[in-house]
Amino acid sequence: MIITRVKGWIEKYMDAMLAKMDLLASRNNVEESNAKLAVMGSRIEEIEKKVDNISDILEKVAE
Repeated sequence: MIITRVKGWIEKYMDAMLAKMDLLASRNNVEESNAKLAVMGSRIEEIEKKVDNISDILEKVAE
């Protein structure tokens, strides 16, 4: 009887730990995704500045 209760407690504990690990993994994925999006956003801004500069140069050459 005691063994059955201990086994049940261990199973519940392991399930809770696995659920916590899944939650942490999903949070890490969200944080990684946000970090990647931030980097991509800054790169896009740099590219937009370069395109604007190229456009200005082309307008000056066209005149």
